Amino acid sequence: MNALKSEADYQQMLQKSHQTPTFLFKHSTRCGISAGAFQDFAGFLRAHPEVSSYQLLVIEDRPVSNFVAQVTGIPHKSPQVFLFWQGQPVWHTSHWAIREKSLSAALAALPTPG
Repeated sequence: MNALKSEADYQQMLQKSHQTPTFLFKHSTRCGISAGAFQDFAGFLRAHPEVSSYQLLVIEDRPVSNFVAQVTGIPHKSPQVFLFWQGQPVWHTSHWAIREKSLSAALAALPTPG
């Protein structure tokens, strides 16, 4: 999993999403709910090595977290997961909805290239 620590990293993540589905996990290191959601996210990633993933630590990198909320137009929550495809956030969820099943369903719902 890649760290998202700057606006430049965000731009790199968007570029990566043109080649492969890319997930961004906004993680609070001080939140038990976030720790649990991270476990589900990590399990999902183990089952789907074909996807790209990034993690943003919202307390440690608050300006970047605020930037992501601003440019996506999606209000900040943590924990929160985004799925980016072809440079756009196409799906997101937060808190207890971050489960391997919901992440898999979001991935499966992407249009196939062709």
